[in-house]
Amino acid sequence: MKKLVILIFGIAAFSLLSSCEKWRTGDEMEITFTAETFVPQVETRAHLFENMESFKTLALAGGAGGYGGYFHVDAYYTYNNTSPYLLIDSDLLYYEDGGSWRFYEPPQQGQQSGKFLTYYWPNNDNYKLDFFAYAPRYAADYSRDKLYQSYVSVDNALIPPEFTVDLPVDGADHNELVEFMYAYTPDQTKGSNPVNLEFQHPFAAVSFNLKQARVGLEIEELGFHEMYKRGTYSKNDKNNLWSVKSWEADDTASLSIKNISTSVGQLGGTYLVLPQSKDRDGFVFYIKYLLDENNDGKKDPHYRTASIGLDWEQGKKYTYNLDLGSSLDGVYFTVSVDQWDKIYDHIIPIE
Repeated sequence: MKKLVILIFGIAAFSLLSSCEKWRTGDEMEITFTAETFVPQVETRAHLFENMESFKTLALAGGAGGYGGYFHVDAYYTYNNTSPYLLIDSDLLYYEDGGSWRFYEPPQQGQQSGKFLTYYWPNNDNYKLDFFAYAPRYAADYSRDKLYQSYVSVDNALIPPEFTVDLPVDGADHNELVEFMYAYTPDQTKGSNPVNLEFQHPFAAVSFNLKQARVGLEIEELGFHEMYKRGTYSKNDKNNLWSVKSWEADDTASLSIKNISTSVGQLGGTYLVLPQSKDRDGFVFYIKYLLDENNDGKKDPHYRTASIGLDWEQGKKYTYNLDLGSSLDGVYFTVSVDQWDKIYDHIIPIE
C-alpha cells in the first residue's frame, strides 16, 4: 500500500495552555513537520493529491490553484495508562516562505488574518501522545465555513476519533470531490522523534470502460443499485486502520451516472465509493440503453442488471470493462482490480 508519510519532529509539551507551562524546559523542542513522500493509490476524476506540490498548494477562489495547503492534527496524551485527554486540536498550514508545515489558527470572524501556533513535547516519557490527522481540512473552494470536505464529518470527542462519510450519489457531483484521507500514529514520546503519519485511503474507486458496442446503441444511464453510500468509520482493533463499524438500512442509495457518451473508451469519470461486500441483496450493477434490435427505426429501451462481481476494498480501483456488442442475448463485462502488482479479471454475464 502506497502512503503519504509526514514526519513530525521534536515533539514537546503543549505551550499554549497555562496548565502545561510546567512542562517547558530550557531545551524544549518545537513541533515541526516535513513531508517525505506522497503517492496516491488510485487515479480518479475526483481530485487526488497526486504529488507533494498538489498537497501543498492552496485552493484559490473557485477551487483554482490547488486543493491542499492544509491538513488537521488531533493529539491525545495518556499519563501512566490513565484516560486520554485531547491536547492538540489544530490545523497545519504549508508556509511557503519557510518551506515547512506550521500549526495555524485561521482568522476568526472579523479578523483579517490568522496566526501561527507553537506546540512542544513533554520531556517526561510517561506522557504518550496519539496522533490522528486528516486532509483536506477545508473544502475544495477554500470555504472558511467548512472545516473539512462536506461529505465527511470527524468526531474528535471520541478517542480514537471516528469519521462519518455520506458520499453523493449523482455521478456528476463526484467531479467536485476532493479525496479524504486520514493517518493515525499512537504511543509516541519525545524519543519517537521523528513520528511518521502515514495517510490511508479509506475509500475504493470505480470506473467504466466500453470495449465495444452494437451499432446505434445509446447508453442512457448506468450505476449501482442499493449501494452503501453512508457509513461511520472507527478504528479496527487489529491494526491502525479504520473501517466502517456498522450499516443502517437507510444508508443505501443508487449511484446514478448519466449524460455519458457511447464511445469506446472510458465512460464518465472515476467515482469514490465505500468498501462493501458484493453479496448483499439488492446491490447490483445496472445499465439502461436504447437499441433498434428489430431494424424498424425505433430504438427500444433495455434495462439489465448483474452482480457486482467482486467485493470493493478500500484503497483499490475497480474498472468495469463493458462489452455491449459481442452477444445478442445479454451484456458482458470484466472487472479489473488495480493492486499495482496484480490484475484480477472476473467475467460477469448480464442476462
